[in-house]
Amino acid sequence: MGPTTAPRGDHGRNPACAEQPRCGSRPASGLACQALAVQGKKQCRMPGGAGGSGALNGNRHALKTGLHTKEMIEQRQAVSALLRRSCQMLDDLK
Repeated sequence: MGPTTAPRGDHGRNPACAEQPRCGSRPASGLACQALAVQGKKQCRMPGGAGGSGALNGNRHALKTGLHTKEMIEQRQAVSALLRRSCQMLDDLK
């Protein structure tokens, strides 16, 4: 006798799994995903149902350290100006 296969969704260990909502999104293969959907969403974690998934706004994916952002450049310039003024004040006191 060969092994018997249970129909899809008939999980002996977890019968409630068959009633769970499925993803249904269609990836590049064209077939529906059929993975379990993330709780409270219509998609599974892989095509974008997970919290915080998806691309960042603007070009923030390219941001590595933040060293050359507009804010950091302005902050370095402000620190340099403060240091220059402090050195000038010390020179004036001498």
